[in-house]
Amino acid sequence: MGTWPKNRKGGIFTAAAVLTLLTAPAYPQQSDSKVVVNPDTLPQNKALDRRYREILDRLPDGKDPHDPWGSVRASEAKPKEQKKNSPPGIK
Repeated sequence: MGTWPKNRKGGIFTAAAVLTLLTAPAYPQQSDSKVVVNPDTLPQNKALDRRYREILDRLPDGKDPHDPWGSVRASEAKPKEQKKNSPPGIK
């Protein structure tokens, strides 16, 4: 009584559909490693690459000396000062 799917063909179809849906996203990830370079555009590509590298060299290193949390963090542990009016032993 009642195991799903009710017949063998339905079970095979369901299994095939599930496998197809699970493996379908893997196909677009496969790429062809055959890159065709047009010899006519090779000097233009080299010039573009050279300009790209020059622009990258002009960019800052990304080491920002400004520390926005510097005033929040204590660089050294500061000892707490006692209040002037408090008796000794009570902080």
